[in-house]
Amino acid sequence: MNGTSKEQVHDRNFQALFGSARKILEAAEVNESESRRATGALRELQDNVEKKLTRLEAGVKQSIESSAQSTASQAAELLSKRFIEADAAAQRAAKLYDTAAKKLDSRRWLYFLSAQATILTLVVVFLYLWVPSLDEIKARRVEVMRLDELASRVEWSKCIVGNGQTRNCIRTDESEHTDNFGDKKKGETYRIPKGY
Repeated sequence: MNGTSKEQVHDRNFQALFGSARKILEAAEVNESESRRATGALRELQDNVEKKLTRLEAGVKQSIESSAQSTASQAAELLSKRFIEADAAAQRAAKLYDTAAKKLDSRRWLYFLSAQATILTLVVVFLYLWVPSLDEIKARRVEVMRLDELASRVEWSKCIVGNGQTRNCIRTDESEHTDNFGDKKKGETYRIPKGY
């Protein structure tokens, strides 16, 4: 039943109730026995109205309960679908995050290894350009040893050159050769050290 028909039944019931009350008053004026009959009819009407109201109440209650249960079922189904969709979206996001993390990790290793390769290349180039080869080092060692042997026989001293200044000088042997050697015009003079 819809709301309008319920109101109409209700209105009719109340109209009947008021009509019965009016009849009772008329009957009381007319006759006591008719009054009793009307009172019985009124009680019967009251019982009918109460029964109808009880049935109406049960019907409304059942209608509300079935509507609430239907609404709850639909809401639960909708929520379940939304949770499934949200779970799928979260799994897709987790996969994307894992993929991005792996790419970032591999790129980080690539950058790290590239930097290491660059540093190693720079060290190799530095060593190649500024460090002499092993043969050159060996030749220089031989030369140093030869010069050490020659220099070990030279006597070094401090000579006063004037104005209170001193300079390093070596002892020469002028017993055989008193002249100095070299180009005097260029200022190159050489003497033979003692012991040679």
